[in-house]
Amino acid sequence: MMNLAKEFDNFKPGTPNIVTIEREGELLEKWEYFNLLFWRVVDWKGSALEFDGQRYQGHSEKTRIFYALQFQKTTHMCEVVDKIKELRRIYDYTYQSKVNNLTVLN
Repeated sequence: MMNLAKEFDNFKPGTPNIVTIEREGELLEKWEYFNLLFWRVVDWKGSALEFDGQRYQGHSEKTRIFYALQFQKTTHMCEVVDKIKELRRIYDYTYQSKVNNLTVLN
């Protein structure tokens, strides 16, 4: 558990151990660590999840926030894939139009 927590920029060991994720980018970049860490501690007595100034302690409350974050991550990743597809389409079109207008002189 500690090894997973140490992956985050703002990990404070102690009693309690606290992992603070301030940037959306860090959550997206380290989602697999967050996912593993979350499911290992979700049912620990005294564990809590704070999000947007609200503290969640029950299993159902914490998992509801987890799945909302997971949905946001998935939505973000789909948007990134769509952008990549669009860039590829533009690049392929530009490349093909240049190749079609290519004249080789001997």
